[in-house]
Amino acid sequence: MNNTHKVGIIIPSYNVEKYIFRAIESCINQTYTNIEVVVVDDGSVDGTYDVVKAYANKDERIHLYRQENGGVSSARNRALDMCTADYVLFLDSDDWLEANTVERLVQKLEQYNQKRSLICSGCYYVYFEKNGEITKTILKSDDRETTMSAEKAIMYVGAPAYYLRSSCYKLFSLAVINENNLRFVPEIRHGEDGLFVFEYLKRAERFVYFPDPLWNILERPGSATTSPYNSSFLSAITAIEKMMSYPNSEKLQGIFGDGTWTNKNRLPDRLLKDLLEHFSSKTLSIENCPEDELGQGYEYLIKQFADDSGHTAQEFYT
Repeated sequence: MNNTHKVGIIIPSYNVEKYIFRAIESCINQTYTNIEVVVVDDGSVDGTYDVVKAYANKDERIHLYRQENGGVSSARNRALDMCTADYVLFLDSDDWLEANTVERLVQKLEQYNQKRSLICSGCYYVYFEKNGEITKTILKSDDRETTMSAEKAIMYVGAPAYYLRSSCYKLFSLAVINENNLRFVPEIRHGEDGLFVFEYLKRAERFVYFPDPLWNILERPGSATTSPYNSSFLSAITAIEKMMSYPNSEKLQGIFGDGTWTNKNRLPDRLLKDLLEHFSSKTLSIENCPEDELGQGYEYLIKQFADDSGHTAQEFYT
């Protein structure tokens, strides 16, 4: 295939000197060569910056920036500001891509002729065993390739289907992002990915999912997916609130029917339930959450969701 579209690979990095080489090498060895790798070092205090700098000195497609620590959203936003590509994907600094990731994403973009869409793939979860062996588990929503309107895909942001809670394993149009001033919200430390995808889909035209596993997601101690509870998890409530404020359109009502809505200005009960179930495992876990913060989050949810749907928050768990 030709290399017409320039694809940016955005990598926020913080204290990952032992891991980031895999991410960088997986980028520079892509079968699709018209890429731009934008790495933002978010105030690392180890050798992360030097590791990436060594690669950047050898490959002009790598652009490295440094900033004071501001969090992953701040680093991604800086990268979006500096990116000059047509399309972008996000890669966490301890993960890596399959060699044909960009090529397959662009193929789907061209196959459906949808330049202002969201293209989503499957991924691998990778575990390093104590004996040094690597175990891979394929994570895919469906064995079938699927396409739908972006408006309909919005209804899956809070659900397990298609993994729309994450900004990874997806190809975004940078034009859609920049024309609508879309950026991650730094104050939201948990749920920020789902909110970004949600806001993007509101402005996109189509959604395409295909099950090929193209990302390798490393499960390691201290990574975002394995970190223990801390109070910043409560910021997920803000993400939920922002998504709940999305008004119905006539088109969405036609897809899902009036009976599924909590009221005319809210998302359907199903999405509220999925959002609660997803975020409650971290924000409201009695096992990990201090009692005062548990009460803070739980009381908020009871008030917010009971007012909107006529249910209590407990009913969403049954």
